[in-house]
Amino acid sequence: MKRLLTILLAALAFISVKAQDIHFSQFNASPLTLNPALTGKLECTYRAAINYRNQWNAVPAPYVTYSAAFDAALFREKFNGSSLGVGVLGFNDRSGDGNLTNTTLGLSLAYHQRVGESSFLSAGFQGAFVNSSVDMVNLVFPNQIGPNGVIAGSVSGEAYEPVQYADLNLGMHWSTVLDGFSFNLGGAYYHALEPNTSLLQEEVFLPPRLVVHGGFTTELGDYYSLSPSVLFMQQGPAQQINAGASFGYHTDESALYFGLWHRYAGAIGDDATPGNSDAIIALVGVEFSSLLLGFSYDITISDAAQANQSRGGFELSLSYNGCIEAKKRVNQCPKF
Repeated sequence: MKRLLTILLAALAFISVKAQDIHFSQFNASPLTLNPALTGKLECTYRAAINYRNQWNAVPAPYVTYSAAFDAALFREKFNGSSLGVGVLGFNDRSGDGNLTNTTLGLSLAYHQRVGESSFLSAGFQGAFVNSSVDMVNLVFPNQIGPNGVIAGSVSGEAYEPVQYADLNLGMHWSTVLDGFSFNLGGAYYHALEPNTSLLQEEVFLPPRLVVHGGFTTELGDYYSLSPSVLFMQQGPAQQINAGASFGYHTDESALYFGLWHRYAGAIGDDATPGNSDAIIALVGVEFSSLLLGFSYDITISDAAQANQSRGGFELSLSYNGCIEAKKRVNQCPKF
């Protein structure tokens, strides 16, 4: 019976709920999904990054997200310290018993204008092609349920087709470095085209997503650093705020990071339910030479803890920064 209820709820959600975007708790470790203006915003010349998220693993149908990205900074010498950022991004998101799947491939471009000695103003855009589909085999609809449960051999009669659409994302970013202190602030506007994402015959338009993020890094003596950061997102009536900090211990070739964030989830509007503290996010990260590895775990503290047995979601991030030039530049964005 519990399995049946889960399948039924997944089917109803599939029919009636507008899609919400993927999100990573390690948002600074996934720059091309955070803000198109961060494309090519690098310490070195190029960056390769992968991210994996597994959420609600205790329920029968967990949410699983994979992403991979590559970006590079071009023409620094020719542009006298300014640069052109180019990047490619791909991710796959699978959720629910019906395996509602979103596969996205994108191309990002950004320009980073040097302002003075150590500040940059960046603007970027990201074009994407999206394919969305669902596996109807594991979904059960109300007309397939009788007094004794699911009717054997019944069909839902729902008309379904995969959907493909183009998408456009825009972003701005500003960063600066002072003596032992760096600061950054950015904003992005996702789904500027508001595409129709419906898998059924009705029209369901994907609402734009507004992103505001920022943070700073300050040195604490010769070996330590502190990097507070905040993320605000709103899509339709849904809102999310992540706020916290990471603490780093640095040597010449390596670093160790510990971080803690709080995630608030809520909604706006006359019919919206009140928001609540959703999760505490704990992180451990290791940096060695040009390789950065992060592991985080979301500890659910909302009422959803009863449904997921207090298990939240875990994430892995891995990135490599390659330097063709001989010298690294000062990092202007938090790594976690």
